[in-house]
Amino acid sequence: MSGALKWVFVVLAVMPMAAFQMASVSADALTNAIALLFTAMILRLALTESSVDARALAALLATSLLLSLSKQAYSALLLLFLAVPASRLGSPRRYLAVFASLVALNAAALGGWAFVTKDVYAPPSWINNVDPAAQLRWIAANPTQFTGMLLESYSWPEPRVYSDFMVGRALGWMDTAIPYAVIRSYQFVLIAAALFDSRSEIRMGARIKIVALAVALVELALIGTMAYVGASAVGAKRIAGIQGRYFIPLSALPLLMLYNRTLRASVLAWIPREQMITRSCTTGLFAFLLFCSALICFFVAGRYYP
Repeated sequence: MSGALKWVFVVLAVMPMAAFQMASVSADALTNAIALLFTAMILRLALTESSVDARALAALLATSLLLSLSKQAYSALLLLFLAVPASRLGSPRRYLAVFASLVALNAAALGGWAFVTKDVYAPPSWINNVDPAAQLRWIAANPTQFTGMLLESYSWPEPRVYSDFMVGRALGWMDTAIPYAVIRSYQFVLIAAALFDSRSEIRMGARIKIVALAVALVELALIGTMAYVGASAVGAKRIAGIQGRYFIPLSALPLLMLYNRTLRASVLAWIPREQMITRSCTTGLFAFLLFCSALICFFVAGRYYP
């Protein structure tokens, strides 16, 4: 294991919305798990000094196929492979061959699945005039207008709203509210973990952060496009249906921007008994996560088992 951002992945995996989805009959729980696993595997390949063996590549390929087939909107996470230096694969030729194989096999899997399911698509019954093919033609004919709609969907204050609901501001059919103080506390803990969950011997260079940011932007565009195509009337003037839970599979990517080796070292340098403080923080984080998990169980039980 590279050891980078271990606690960040733990905090993301058990946050209120993710925990609720684990208890539901939904593809989201599997998608979240596979997406976070795939991101962690990429980080391990990118940050490990040794060369990548065939077993690691086979595991990465299998995980990528599961990710693409769980929800097609997250297939662009495959591009995170570009964060892995070519030297890890031995040569640029092998690197390009592995990347091409990764893209080709996932494209084939997505194409095959689309062919198998082409006759079973059921548009939302509560929205009139939903036609994905017609929507795609409209987007192709109006790229500038649609780009403006995408930008509007992610302009302030929407990012704050999406963040609140990604963590778990409201569960179920958006009818089970969690105390706002818990949501804000969880967001604070996530940011703190990203800033301080580091190791001095692990350097996360600009390449990883740039690729992660680029992939996150591509994924935002894909999520908005699929929401418009699958849950909006043809030619609608705004994108509806984007929900905070859609961003859980991408949630590790912006947090990579906060990874650094200096902040933790500089802060702890001013604190005596560094090891004791570190253990206390770890214990406090574990207690916080346990409290949040118990709280979610309480609210979900009250909602579904009154």
